[in-house]
Amino acid sequence: LHRVDRRQRQMCIRDRPQSAWMAAAERIDHAINNTLSDERGVWALTAGQERSASELALLSTSTNGISQRVIDRIVHDVDGTIWVIDYKTSTPMAGESSDEFLQRETAIYHSQLRTYAKLVSLISQPQAIIKTALYFTALPQWHEVQLSIAQE
Repeated sequence: LHRVDRRQRQMCIRDRPQSAWMAAAERIDHAINNTLSDERGVWALTAGQERSASELALLSTSTNGISQRVIDRIVHDVDGTIWVIDYKTSTPMAGESSDEFLQRETAIYHSQLRTYAKLVSLISQPQAIIKTALYFTALPQWHEVQLSIAQE
């Protein structure tokens, strides 16, 4: 309840109706509780603390200029694999199977995860194994997204 009270105060500042911030606070608490009760969710938050990062901001350059990407979570596991984790709050649409949902979400975020993995490869050891995953906090559900990322 303390967390809800604090969120309520923060959301009131943004002139949202009370019903909107109460619903948002409930969704946030649900996502937090799901993640903290899920073995993989806890692992993603606690594994490899000395070499992991949250909200890692990286800059890249291209012919379009400079862009900043913020990666939700990077985890170095005990095997040396670097995990690029993108947290999502989305849920399946009505009538959508779990497989259909994961395929749709993978299609939506594949390019973003590829970009993140390429950026991480540029700041990692040449032999580093980089894997990517979507973590759906509302379910909770871990979904590894297979990419082939060659270091350039």
